[in-house]
Amino acid sequence: MLCFNIFVISLFCHRFDKDKKKGVSNGYFLWLVIGYGFGLIITYLGLYLMNGNGQPALLYLVPCTLGLVIILGLIRGELKSLWNYGTEDSSSSIEEPCDV
Repeated sequence: MLCFNIFVISLFCHRFDKDKKKGVSNGYFLWLVIGYGFGLIITYLGLYLMNGNGQPALLYLVPCTLGLVIILGLIRGELKSLWNYGTEDSSSSIEEPCDV
């Protein structure tokens, strides 16, 4: 389930970047992957420091991935468009029925 959640977040960021025509460095996908890698390093470091007693990976991966995307959105001033992406008003896309 954890891999699925991270996969969905990464696909969302990749789709947002492509739709808004963002490059690799000013998009969100690359930073999400970097945050995921950093979260994995922290997870393994926590596992090592806790003498092998398992810690939930979400404790480290969620702040490093989703938290990073939210902070980047705040800094860039795009958080509202990022949050509402894909939720366009469906009533505007529905055509009015024609009287025959």
